Amino acid sequence: MQWPHKILNTGKSEWLISFYGFEQNQESILNSPLKNRFNIICFDLPYHGDHWDEGIQMEHLFSTTDRLLEENNIRTCFIFGFSIGTRLAMLTCQHVQLKAEAVLLSAPDGLVNYGKLKRALRNPMAKKVLFKVINTPKTMDFLLNISKKIALLSLKDIHYLQNLSNQDHKLKKMYKLWSFMSEESLSPKKFQTLIDQKKIKTTIFHSNQDTIVRSRKLEKKAPASANLIDLKTHHNALFLRSIQYITSNIEV
Repeated sequence: MQWPHKILNTGKSEWLISFYGFEQNQESILNSPLKNRFNIICFDLPYHGDHWDEGIQMEHLFSTTDRLLEENNIRTCFIFGFSIGTRLAMLTCQHVQLKAEAVLLSAPDGLVNYGKLKRALRNPMAKKVLFKVINTPKTMDFLLNISKKIALLSLKDIHYLQNLSNQDHKLKKMYKLWSFMSEESLSPKKFQTLIDQKKIKTTIFHSNQDTIVRSRKLEKKAPASANLIDLKTHHNALFLRSIQYITSNIEV
């Protein structure tokens, strides 16, 4: 079984392995300015795209990647991920055989929210409770109101979850995605060790205006050797702004 993907090969000298964010799709990457610099391999997020199969496991990402690298005679490449897609980008750095030229992480949920996701979904009881909450809108609304009253979550986080709860299909997709991602992920400490050992140049795009992947937390968890670039915009806009930076700065 292979991990769903699409390849754009226009004869460029550089290759990019890429992962988009929640509710995006392959065209978000393939139609972006990245195509002006790279040949692109774009992988789907779990439960996104038209070809996702319930039998797919994380190991299929790595076997598919290795096969594509061999078939296309790729000896080195860049790796890009946005938001929750950075989790897959980080794991790919660990598992693929070739040495990545650089890893480029935009709004890296994989660094900032690593522990939160792992604690919530690796615990069977917590997973059952979360599933019940997501599938019972009134319970979701009640808990969000309680969280607001006791300041358990920020108002912006609560508004984000309320928007999701009003779009039932998105909330259930998010739950499935989180559940899949919790099965295997790379901690910030292990990622630091990995890029140091493999000598992978790492650039992280973030913003103080991002309310989902907060810069204050990121600065504590980002690898010491990484280059942090503040693009001064909100979370969703970081996707295009970071791509514009990558395509206009040849040294990245």
